[in-house]
Amino acid sequence: MKRNLNFSYSLYQSLYWMSACFVYSYTRVFLQKLGFSASVAGAELAFSSILSVLLQPWIASALGKRKSLSLRSVITGALMLSLFCGGLLLVPVSMGVLAVFFLIAATMTLTVQPFINSVGFGYINEGASLNYSASRGVASLAYAGISKILAAVSELETGRGMLLCYLLMTAATLAVSLVLAQGAGSAGAGLSQRSSAGGSTGAFIKRYPGFSLMLLGQLLIFFQHNCINGYMWDIIRYAGGTASDMGTALLIGALAEVPVMLLFTRLEKGAGCHRLLQVAAILYVLKPLLILLHPSIPMVYVSQGMQMVTYAFVVPGMAYYANRLLAEEDRIRGQALITGSIAAAGFFGYLLGGLMVERAGILPSLWVASSVGALGSLLLFLFARPLPQERRV
Repeated sequence: MKRNLNFSYSLYQSLYWMSACFVYSYTRVFLQKLGFSASVAGAELAFSSILSVLLQPWIASALGKRKSLSLRSVITGALMLSLFCGGLLLVPVSMGVLAVFFLIAATMTLTVQPFINSVGFGYINEGASLNYSASRGVASLAYAGISKILAAVSELETGRGMLLCYLLMTAATLAVSLVLAQGAGSAGAGLSQRSSAGGSTGAFIKRYPGFSLMLLGQLLIFFQHNCINGYMWDIIRYAGGTASDMGTALLIGALAEVPVMLLFTRLEKGAGCHRLLQVAAILYVLKPLLILLHPSIPMVYVSQGMQMVTYAFVVPGMAYYANRLLAEEDRIRGQALITGSIAAAGFFGYLLGGLMVERAGILPSLWVASSVGALGSLLLFLFARPLPQERRV
């Protein structure tokens, strides 16, 4: 009888993404309440992203070389370090020490993402009943919910309330991680050995040149994605909107993803992962053009609503595609590179996007970002190919 892990894994993903919401969406608000400038807050987020990109392949390689190291120990260690450094933010220390503690906590939070994904696919490959895309859909809903809570808490004078929410969600993620891995029996104990990463990243690229170009395409697409989301306030102001309009736009984007992610497994069984990725690649070109050609609040809402056929196709689609394409020993590295390309896009999107907006204004910056994204869409469209004898999960 198949073990049904849908509820526990959905809870796992939801708690993780609620803690990640603090890092992704409220870093600037939190750090500015501590007295940091907007530029320092942006740099903290950018460097936590790039550090996670560097750590993920290294950890994936270590999982393949050291039999004593498991996904459970990696995730547990990273989350415990996040809790420790996050807790130290409550202690009165110098600004420099605060910056270091926050950077470590944020980096560890971002680093564990592909390994949490690998836990899910490890169970799927062993025959457990688990719908990964539905779990991510539930997590997107949880992300939207905690975002509204953090927005309300951010109105308080200090950032202590936001930090306590982050620590609570991280602790809960750690607790579920320990129980889920322990309760999985052989799947949890041997996951790192059977799905271990082999060889270097360079060797991986040589083995999978087409998939590597898809990763490059995803990076370029998410550069555009992060430029739009990271500077949504500038877009809203240019279109004549208010802070309330921005909140509505972000909520539309988050909620639009949920139904498609919940139904993604059915959609890909009918069309195939590669076709859904190709559809998303085409629509990612159209998404920023709606704003560029008719900058208005209603068009921003329509563009955000397109998350259901862009982001909601690419995020689970790339994960499923990699799980079916890659050899067993390459799957953890593959998931790490998928997440790493998105994090790298965040790094460049936040830094270069900010420089472009400051020097050229929001509209020229969006044209540049959309051009970069169009190149990524072309790569994703061309190299997302049908997989022979796909395993249905």
